[in-house]
Amino acid sequence: MQLNLCPLFSGSSGNSVYMACGGVKLLVDAGMSAARVEANLREIGVDIRNIDAILVTHEHIDHVRGLGVLCRRYGMPVYANEGTWQGILQRETGIPQKCMRTFYTGEDFYIGALNVHPFPIPHDAADPVGFAFDCQGLRCGVATDIGHISETWMRAVSGCQALVLEATSMGLGTCWLGAGFYPDIINRNVDLQTDEAVHCVISIGKANLPAFAPKRKELVKVCGMDEAQLGQLGAWQKEAVLAARLAPSAINQQPWKIVADKTSVSILETTVLYKKYAPLDRGICMLHAAVGAAKAGRTGLWKKVDGGYAMKA
Repeated sequence: MQLNLCPLFSGSSGNSVYMACGGVKLLVDAGMSAARVEANLREIGVDIRNIDAILVTHEHIDHVRGLGVLCRRYGMPVYANEGTWQGILQRETGIPQKCMRTFYTGEDFYIGALNVHPFPIPHDAADPVGFAFDCQGLRCGVATDIGHISETWMRAVSGCQALVLEATSMGLGTCWLGAGFYPDIINRNVDLQTDEAVHCVISIGKANLPAFAPKRKELVKVCGMDEAQLGQLGAWQKEAVLAARLAPSAINQQPWKIVADKTSVSILETTVLYKKYAPLDRGICMLHAAVGAAKAGRTGLWKKVDGGYAMKA
């Protein structure tokens, strides 16, 4: 079972996220023109005609700009709560009645095998929501335009394997921590099973300083090739390596070697200062590589190899 989550657009000009799991393919929001949504789906190898539904977080134009055309063109169902529908229909009157579906914030519903949990978020809209998705043991969430942190949405997205946060209103920042957090606080707030442990936490809050990206190793030092040489291997290999190079790691060590050829991209172990965090660092790097491959329209599968893991797409 695979869970795919891919932002198509993000920002004040338009928002849309592609999500697929358990044979169900969805869009969360359609904030760009129908043509742009279709084109970006094609870039990741998805035909718009195979989308099962569109879920809408709220009625602002940067989340619904392409909604009317997509409904009329493809007849796909659109899910929104009552407050959001009222806001949408004030601007867009051409949505066919047969396409309109209404859910209630806080109440789960199903699309195929996919369980959808709409939860309230703090934003200046009629009844804005985020979504948590559960499918055969996998969980992911989408929460956009978050005005401030609340226990409600933090609880709603707990346990997600993939989480997209666009905390635009307060300029929230994030940072993962492998040390410097208090296990007793975690134990009081997280219902851990006997075979589970917390190895890191992600802090979310309002940043006092502008966001910055720590310096990364030069591409040739990471994989032994420059960008032109990578491009000769294939588009997905190039995008996977470029994304993997940007992955964060404990004290920015980048404790990996990336090997790419015409059939695979491998993330291999190297000598590290903090061995405790090496598997976590490598996992983050692998996730970045998978996101890069998805940008080029490929979904990769990882396999254990000598010294690390290899992805074929």
